[in-house]
Amino acid sequence: KPNEFPENEYAANPALPFGQPESDKLRLFCFAHAGGNAAFFRAWRNLLKPEIEVVPVQYPGHENRRQESFATSMSELVEGLAASLRPALTGKFAFFGHSMGAVAAFELMRTLRRDKGPQPVALIASAARAPQFRLNHQPGPEPSREDLLAQVKTLGGLPGSTFSSVDLLEQLLPALQADTALYRRYCYLPEEPCDVSIVAMGGEQDPHVTEVHLEAWQEQTTQAFTLHRFAGGHFYLISDAEQVLSALKAALSRPSLSTAD
Repeated sequence: KPNEFPENEYAANPALPFGQPESDKLRLFCFAHAGGNAAFFRAWRNLLKPEIEVVPVQYPGHENRRQESFATSMSELVEGLAASLRPALTGKFAFFGHSMGAVAAFELMRTLRRDKGPQPVALIASAARAPQFRLNHQPGPEPSREDLLAQVKTLGGLPGSTFSSVDLLEQLLPALQADTALYRRYCYLPEEPCDVSIVAMGGEQDPHVTEVHLEAWQEQTTQAFTLHRFAGGHFYLISDAEQVLSALKAALSRPSLSTAD
């Protein structure tokens, strides 16, 4: 909902609707799934502090950024995020991305590296196939509205009651359609593996992201790689919330990652 964000922060940096990060603790920038927004990670802000400062990221066209146009390609999205987030990427920080957000975080990390900018101390890729599965990718046709909603319902990303509310669906559809189109067209271009630890997470019941897809993230790093699987499906973050938060705290609690230089 629009009132979930502090109005006085919009002008400062709309990409960070909960405000600029303030602490010297490890900052965890969180990137949502297709159709999702920064509020998806709101509860984490209290559940992971004080050790970790959660910084949810807002995509253009979403919620408090509704006056902006949706990004139409992954490169457009990432270039915009790089420009918006660069001032906040100080001290020790990590990226967490769920589904489409994992690829956005990954490509943002590579964009920063190409620009000789700061790098995260860790990338946590959630419910997403490793990007190399999109090498030479040829996108399929755009799904109909009905097919798209059926896919979302299967993945469990929205409460069942949402699908019986025409007004609510009309509010959610523009962002969902724009993001899924962007993600569907994403094509991976090979580069050298990153010098950043990667943690891959996923649900054992996810119909689209298997253990093989998650293990392949190891090819994208020269540093440590860890795989965590949980009992739920594509949105295991909701069904297995307690276990997920424990795994995040463990992954990011090493002394070298917990405080800024």
